[in-house]
Amino acid sequence: LQPGFIDKVEDFLRFPEARAFVIRLLQQPGVYRFVTWLNRDLNMRQWFARIASREAPMLFITQMLQEPGLDKFIVDLLLRRGNDYALRSMLDYWVHTEGSFARVFGSFSKKPGVELALAR
Repeated sequence: LQPGFIDKVEDFLRFPEARAFVIRLLQQPGVYRFVTWLNRDLNMRQWFARIASREAPMLFITQMLQEPGLDKFIVDLLLRRGNDYALRSMLDYWVHTEGSFARVFGSFSKKPGVELALAR
């Protein structure tokens, strides 16, 4: 992927209309298989890990965890074999940003709508 593309994706996800578009797209038939197929590629898994570790995408992931049907999609994607890099990258970023694992959970608990996301 081109240098700076991650920044463009993060900027894109700051718009509510863009997030709504992505949510609708992910709910279309066949998209789950396509995304998991893309995710087999190491470069795509690393890109996903880098984008998922940024603030706007993290908030968007939390929002998607609250969407019926997408909650399972996102959890399945994060827990898929090979996505431990993305999950670890997100956790590393959070720990680095917050300074400790305990503070990560304290900070995450303050994110908008996190209680609904965690309940799912």
